[in-house]
Amino acid sequence: MEEKKLVHSILLHSNDIHADFSSRQNNEKLTGGISRLSGYIKKVREEAGGDKVVYTISGDMFRGSVVDSEYLGLSTAAIINHLKPDAVCIGNHEIDYGIAHSLLLERVADFPVINCNVYIKHFNKRLYQPYYIKEIGGTEVLFIGVITPEMTKQLLHDASIGRIIEVRDPAEEVNRILDEVGGLERFGAVMILSHIGLDADIELAKKLDPDRVGGIIGGHSHTIMEEPLFVNDIPIVQAGTGTGQIGRFDFWTDPDTREIVRYKWQTVPIDSDLCPVDPEIETLVDYLSRDVDNRYSEHVCTLAERAVNEVRNAPTGLTCLLADTLAEYHGLDVVLMNAGAARSFGMGPEVTRRDVTEAFPYNEALYKTVITVREFKNRLRRFFENNRRDWKDPHSGVLVHSAGWKYTYSVEKDDFLEFLRNGEEADEDALISVGLVNYLVSSTSGYFGEDMIPGKIRMISEHYADDFMDALSGCTDVPVHNDNDRLFIVD
Repeated sequence: MEEKKLVHSILLHSNDIHADFSSRQNNEKLTGGISRLSGYIKKVREEAGGDKVVYTISGDMFRGSVVDSEYLGLSTAAIINHLKPDAVCIGNHEIDYGIAHSLLLERVADFPVINCNVYIKHFNKRLYQPYYIKEIGGTEVLFIGVITPEMTKQLLHDASIGRIIEVRDPAEEVNRILDEVGGLERFGAVMILSHIGLDADIELAKKLDPDRVGGIIGGHSHTIMEEPLFVNDIPIVQAGTGTGQIGRFDFWTDPDTREIVRYKWQTVPIDSDLCPVDPEIETLVDYLSRDVDNRYSEHVCTLAERAVNEVRNAPTGLTCLLADTLAEYHGLDVVLMNAGAARSFGMGPEVTRRDVTEAFPYNEALYKTVITVREFKNRLRRFFENNRRDWKDPHSGVLVHSAGWKYTYSVEKDDFLEFLRNGEEADEDALISVGLVNYLVSSTSGYFGEDMIPGKIRMISEHYADDFMDALSGCTDVPVHNDNDRLFIVD
């Protein structure tokens, strides 16, 4: 008896691309770059057949390059159009330029932008298309988009419209969609395009019915995974950040029942060995880059060595350089920032305005507060206690502080083993001036905001990246601490 031939289909997925347009030299290879990512997607579509391949993005296409910032995301939308994604869920950085602007970007997109848990208050209406149904290899797949509820705090900064928008619980909204249109009882596959982070994806999976949901394709936490994480029999996957890799599901479907019989998942490196360049996107990126080069080619300074920024789970040369520069420039005892404030993989030794803009694209406000060392220590302890994650993951974010401080935190003991200032145990009663980037004050952290330290915070600069350039303008041999010892995290 002849064995039934199964239909082979492929689901490719990215997340947190962050306008990562350019390739990087990595040993003998060129890695990443939007044209190589597009080249790989086109290659898979040509080899497998376009009707058997689907490509999705789980949020945060924007922010991370001067080309994106200069055109307020419109350049990125044009470039992503060339990738021809089948479905994209919004991420928190899709609203960096404002909710109204995000709707404009949705209009210029040649692909469905989906989200089911952002609502217009009082009208009980979703702001975006909640889901998208795509046929792949003869099987209908339901894609549902969700975003982190932390977006609510970010919305408050959009004075024109932010206060009339609310972000509802992802699990409740996904289950509402499943009740409306059906789950695995109707579709060959049901995939959640999630931009809520791995920890939240785990909690989401616990609240879903594995008989109705096939998987969660995540984003937001920039997690690189070697294999799916199964929670409540639901696989969770994510493909890190940028364009250096892509996630890939291969699955085989029974042509009679249209049910998925088996599948496998992997991350695929985007490099010059495997991925051809897409000349169309290469030409577009080159054109957009040349258009801004003249304005951003101004020399700022020369570093003693390149400031690297390859991980987020420890202070890096680049993040320490920013924190140290701001502390000295503003005369602060310590500057504290989130590792994600630096978005490039490094800069220098020669530094231009373009390098600074790409490294620190948010260029937001810097705030100052005066508190005791004890209170400062308690805030940091609360951060560690409430952000339990795999600290060995190079993409797990930490808080970075300026020079003069060193501490070791024990995950097991939920406490500091040492907390040093200038090489000595810090005096907990001493008052210190603390600089805080905007994210820590008013966005998603909840550890240093006005509600946490009432009446003690004031803005001292509107644009900290501008301060960085002003402080280092014309300097040579600026020291870089790539091998710093400011923070240790132990199991």
